[in-house]
Amino acid sequence: MKVFKYNSPKYLLFVGCFFAIVSGATNPIFGVIFSKVMTLLTVPYPLLRAWKGENYLQEEISFWCLMITFVALATGLGVMLRTISFGKLGENLTYSIRNILYLNILEKNIGFHDERENNASVLSASMATDSAYIYGCTENAGPYLEAFFALMTGLVFGFYFCW
Repeated sequence: MKVFKYNSPKYLLFVGCFFAIVSGATNPIFGVIFSKVMTLLTVPYPLLRAWKGENYLQEEISFWCLMITFVALATGLGVMLRTISFGKLGENLTYSIRNILYLNILEKNIGFHDERENNASVLSASMATDSAYIYGCTENAGPYLEAFFALMTGLVFGFYFCW
């Protein structure tokens, strides 16, 4: 939790979370729309034509295909902006942590660097690996949030359509 104060543009965290919600919720929404299309396609055509009219099936299929297109656009936009937001947050956080580590290394006494475990190669490798772990944690937060919100939206739809 201490790491969050080093995220420089705070609004990117909210933007990334919002678009993780959007991209996560689109998967269950697509499932509902696809089930509507499959329901329309399983009704016998002569019965549907006599019951609803001549062009009903074509109009309904066109409408639901347009909805699938909108869901696909929302998914693409959500994933793209989520990835950009969390990627930029990870880059800024990595830069901040590396900067702090480098400044702390420069403030050390000159005798600190004479020890074998504190030579330049060990310190630079440590800076590279530690900040890479932090970048990975920040960038991987987006897919985890997306999966969580997909699960929550799926549960809400499941409870709604079953009760």
